[in-house]
Amino acid sequence: MKKLLVLTAFFAAAFQVSAQTKETLSVATLKLNGKLSLPCKLSDVVKLLGLVTYTNPEALECGSFFPQEAAESHVIRIKGFDIEKNRDSVFYHSIDLVKSPDAFITWSGGRFDRNTTLEQMSKQFPVSAKQAKKNGGTTEMFLELDLSSDDVFKFDFKGGKLIRISYWGPC
Repeated sequence: MKKLLVLTAFFAAAFQVSAQTKETLSVATLKLNGKLSLPCKLSDVVKLLGLVTYTNPEALECGSFFPQEAAESHVIRIKGFDIEKNRDSVFYHSIDLVKSPDAFITWSGGRFDRNTTLEQMSKQFPVSAKQAKKNGGTTEMFLELDLSSDDVFKFDFKGGKLIRISYWGPC
């Protein structure tokens, strides 16, 4: 009986630690330039940002927000935002904050833009920041999304400043 109590206490403590260390980003609170929730309709993004300036004709083979219809997903570009388009629905793909310094994403805890620093992120997401890795001249930090998948947002920092936000889903 004593061993059972010790095991129960161990697993309860392990679960609490795991629950405390999981940091996620709520997709429902994300807004493109503080105004538009994604996923949404392409026409809504065009109203906010303007016309599509580039369409990649290649279908996404993996890493799609719309995995069941990935063969019909393409990346389009509007004012520095690379957006995954699937039929008439769209979702974030990548935002280059160097090429588009006025672009940003808001969320329930604040704003991600070109002035966001790794130090600030480490205060809001300490576990994810501790797991950040150097990759060439940038530092990569990953935040899980609150979806029933293993999709993440990847944050790239250079010189401590945020330069890119990318949606990443495994193949």
